[in-house]
Amino acid sequence: MREVLEEVVDEVKRSGHKPYVVSVGGSMPGWSMDKPLGAIAYAEAFVEMVDQARSAGARITHVIHATGSGATQAGLIVGAKAGQTGIRVLGISVSEGRGVLVPIVQKICLDTEKALTMDLGIEPSDIIVLDEYVKEGYGIVNRETAEAIRLLFSTEGIVLDPVYTGKAMAALVDLVKKGYFRKDDGILFFHTGGTPALFPYREPLVRLLGGLSR
Repeated sequence: MREVLEEVVDEVKRSGHKPYVVSVGGSMPGWSMDKPLGAIAYAEAFVEMVDQARSAGARITHVIHATGSGATQAGLIVGAKAGQTGIRVLGISVSEGRGVLVPIVQKICLDTEKALTMDLGIEPSDIIVLDEYVKEGYGIVNRETAEAIRLLFSTEGIVLDPVYTGKAMAALVDLVKKGYFRKDDGILFFHTGGTPALFPYREPLVRLLGGLSR
């Protein structure tokens, strides 16, 4: 992938243009980026989320989201730690195992702290990655994900995608069923978008949903 990217960059430069290359997740310094802008954005989003929750009188104990490149999770953790909120950030892996993701998330956290001139002392123990929901692998839609997509759309009118948010919602449903949370916990699901991914997954979704009881 890197070799292909370098070829494209060289081609763009030869044509007289100046390419701006964004790293995966927009948070790995290098190429055209000297700061983890993606993670910084999610740290700011976390602060905004807390302000909105307080205004609404809502209590949040957990934030759950899909984690892939690690940037979203790193930003949310930095926001949680910076605000001393005590909110636990649960990353539902859509691709890698916990052993791979935790060091990546911690590195992005440290880079984000540095960019924001903070020293939060984020440790691996602060990074919660649940990797048991990767199941068949990245981008492979399964029955649980299809059920979660239909559940949220039919009850709330909110659209999830089969790669990220659908898999994270399937995990949330399973965690609730297993009693992972206490009854008085306040759980916020962080929707990271991805709706266009529904279209290339039309056939497997129709096949899976067609076999589900209503």
